[in-house]
Amino acid sequence: MERSKWYVVTGGPSSGKSSVLAYFEKIGYRVIPEAARVLIDEEVAKGKTIEEIRRNEADFQRRVLALKLKIEKELPKDQLIFLDRAVPDSIAYYSTCGLNPKEALDVCQGGQYKKVFLMEQLPYVQDYARTENAQSIERLNQLLRQIYERLGYEVILVPVMSVEDRVKFIQSHIERFQIGLFTSAWDKVAWELVDEVYRNIQNGLIPNSEIAFVFVSREERETRYGDLMIHNVQVADLPLMTFSSARFKPELRERDRAVWRLEHDREVMKLLPSTDLIVLLGYMWWFGEEMCQKRTAINLHPALPTGPKGTYREVIWQLIRERAIETGVMMHLVTPELDRGPIISFCHFSIRGGDFDPFWQDMEKRLKKETLEEIAAKEGENN
Repeated sequence: MERSKWYVVTGGPSSGKSSVLAYFEKIGYRVIPEAARVLIDEEVAKGKTIEEIRRNEADFQRRVLALKLKIEKELPKDQLIFLDRAVPDSIAYYSTCGLNPKEALDVCQGGQYKKVFLMEQLPYVQDYARTENAQSIERLNQLLRQIYERLGYEVILVPVMSVEDRVKFIQSHIERFQIGLFTSAWDKVAWELVDEVYRNIQNGLIPNSEIAFVFVSREERETRYGDLMIHNVQVADLPLMTFSSARFKPELRERDRAVWRLEHDREVMKLLPSTDLIVLLGYMWWFGEEMCQKRTAINLHPALPTGPKGTYREVIWQLIRERAIETGVMMHLVTPELDRGPIISFCHFSIRGGDFDPFWQDMEKRLKKETLEEIAAKEGENN
C-alpha cells in the first residue's frame, strides 16, 4: 500500500477538532471536511431536520462511510492534506450504533495515512449536528484510539491548549513541505528573491516548509552574480546545487535545441532530491515536457498573464515598444510553453505618471533620433 501524505485529525464531538482544522485551512493547508457534516448539511438544505436525518442511525452511518470512501478515493496521495476524520472512524461509529464493525473494517487499508492526531476532549457543547452525550463521547474516544493503533498507526494525542498552540503542536509532528528553488543568478536581485523565500519560511509566513535545495544554473567562477549567489547560499547554510547550463553541450544546443533541452533536463533531474514544489525565481532555461511531467513547478514571471514573454529585460523592452500603460507580475504553473502556464496569481500596476513620466519623456526624445532596436543594442543588457 502506497502511503499518502494525508494527516487524520480525529476525536469525539466537542474536542476542538473543527476549530483547529479551520485554522489550518486559514493559513493555507488543504482540509477535507467531516463527511458526516457534509451529509447532514446536504440533507438540511433539502429541508430535512436532524431528527429525520438520523432517525435510522445505522443507515446514516453507512451513508457516511460510503461518502468517506468516495472522497478519499479521489484525493491525490502526493499532496499534504488534513482529513477531518477518516474511514477508520466509521469502525468506532458502527460499534456505538449497533452495526457490525467488520463491515467498516473490511474497507480499511493499513498504511493509508501519514499520521493520526487524536484531540483531547474539551467541555461538551451541543450543536445542531450532535446527538452524543458525555458518556458516549468518552467511549468513542477510547474506540478511536484502539482502532487506529490496531491498524498500525501511531496515535498522537493533542493536549488541551489554545487553538494556535494545538496547531503548532500538530505542525511539529508533520513533515515539512519541501521547496526547491531554481535561479540563473542573472543579477543581484536574484539573491534577494531567494532570500525573501528563505526569510518568509523562517518567520512562518510560509508555514511548515523548508528549502530542499537552491539550484543555480551556474558554476563557480562562471559569472560575477553566479559567484555571489553561490556564496550567499553557502553562508545561509542552504543545500546548494550548481550546474552550468551554458556549458552543457553547447554544440548540441546550437544544432538541435529540443534534443539539447531533453538531455539537459535529464542531467538536472539526476541531481534533484524529491520535493513537493519547485519555484523558478529568475531561471532562464525553461522546463521541457518530460521535466514538467515529473516535477511540479511554478514560475515568477515579471509580466501580466497576457503580457510579454522572456526575461525581465526582454519584457521591459517589449513594454517600451508597445508604449504600455500598465504591467504586472504573475505566478503560474510551469508547462513546456514559455511563460504561459495556468495562472496561480497575478497583480497589475500603472507605469504611467509620477516617477515613470520622466523616463517615458526621455525615451520619446531618443526615439526621434534612433530606433528602439538601436537603443536596446547599445544598452539593453545594462538598463
